[in-house]
Amino acid sequence: MGYHDASETMMKAILQHRYGPPEALQLTDIDTPAVGALNELVDAETLTPVVDRIYPLSETAAAIGYLEQGHDRGKVVITV
Repeated sequence: MGYHDASETMMKAILQHRYGPPEALQLTDIDTPAVGALNELVDAETLTPVVDRIYPLSETAAAIGYLEQGHDRGKVVITV
């Protein structure tokens, strides 16, 4: 599984967790060229992701609990 496939899988999992099954969301495929363009901006340091909190893998439940509260202001990262 490549980086983009993993990103798409993770995004779909998060959306499903937060908003319900894909049938309810009518998810479409992620625009691969757009993702590539975003990656180029990140690589060029033109665009930087906002990281709200970082949790170790052992605290994944706490990270999900934080997301469920809906107060996150950026990405919640789980380190392995």
